[in-house]
Amino acid sequence: MAVPIPVAAAPRRAPTEPWYREVTREQWKAFVAAYLGWVLDGFDFTILTFLLVDIQRSFTVSAALAGALGTITLIFRVAGGIGAGTAADRWGRKGPLMFSILWYSMFAFFSGFATSFRMLFALRALFGIGMGGVWAAGMPLTLEHWPAHLRGTASGMMQSGYSLGFLLSSLVFQLAYPLVNRSNAGWRVMFWIGVLPAFLVLFIIKGVSESPVWLERQRHLRRLPYMLALNFGAVTGAVAIGRLSEGALGRRGAATVSTLVGILTIPIYVWTGNSLLLWTGALLMGFFGAGNFGVVPAYLNERFPTVVRAGGAGFAYHVGAGIGSLTPALVGRLQDLGFTLPYAMTICIAASGALVMLLMWVGPETRGREFRAVEDKRQMT
Repeated sequence: MAVPIPVAAAPRRAPTEPWYREVTREQWKAFVAAYLGWVLDGFDFTILTFLLVDIQRSFTVSAALAGALGTITLIFRVAGGIGAGTAADRWGRKGPLMFSILWYSMFAFFSGFATSFRMLFALRALFGIGMGGVWAAGMPLTLEHWPAHLRGTASGMMQSGYSLGFLLSSLVFQLAYPLVNRSNAGWRVMFWIGVLPAFLVLFIIKGVSESPVWLERQRHLRRLPYMLALNFGAVTGAVAIGRLSEGALGRRGAATVSTLVGILTIPIYVWTGNSLLLWTGALLMGFFGAGNFGVVPAYLNERFPTVVRAGGAGFAYHVGAGIGSLTPALVGRLQDLGFTLPYAMTICIAASGALVMLLMWVGPETRGREFRAVEDKRQMT
């Protein structure tokens, strides 16, 4: 079952309070960083549409070839989106966003120094990689910071950034381009202006926190190796303890020894912060603490006569599982009473283990009991 990951959220506003007051300072910072990155990305790309005629004259190329500068940018934008998106999933949203902004700023700037059309073509392709990366890393950074009920608002505002970038590029072209366009070289100045977004990275480094959702996901992933060790121990332990119950210890003895050793391994698994001890504790806890259940199917089925075996064993097993389902609530209750999580887990696991051992010894030993079509009821007691 998927576990919902909590995100940072501001308290719900009063009905008369404007929505933007719900958004915390940290959430606004994440929005501003990604939004400006997308606005300036849009500026650097769309300014090209106003410069194509002069670029065509500078390099004496056809209109179709000059227009291909936009095409190659958009094609390589796909590679940037995939690459930065993959990196953002693995290493966090913030780093790939900063890298993408630096990347497109750098190649926008370098485009102004192109000495041939082929060089400009290659530089615009590389620019496209950064352009795609900004959206892939910036959008999740913002949306994972914002409250769920305002995510649509954030989404709309974020996407509008590209159009604002287009608006800015048209204004700059109309107002500033005539002032710098000398000897048909004004297009180079427009590309040099494209380096300005690089300074946005300084704000992101200092003022923007990593996505809380991604950080929580990383905490879950760090637990995964120990969960694998725990479950590997449980798989092998169930087989081994089930086999052990065939010997002199019997069903009750094997389950008791396994449960007792499992309880003794709790401090290793719950209390230590050492990776090696956590691995060891998880493996032992799984092998002994969960391996004792390898005896349960045989023991329960041997307790009931054939005529009611399936119903009786099934009822007993699932009633036990139902009682066990109370454990998470009990752990939470103990935390509410002031116990730390390790203490609460230790108490509940130890109490559960003690109850298992007690119940095993209340009933008879069943090892070697044969199943018959018609059984003496006294055999079942």
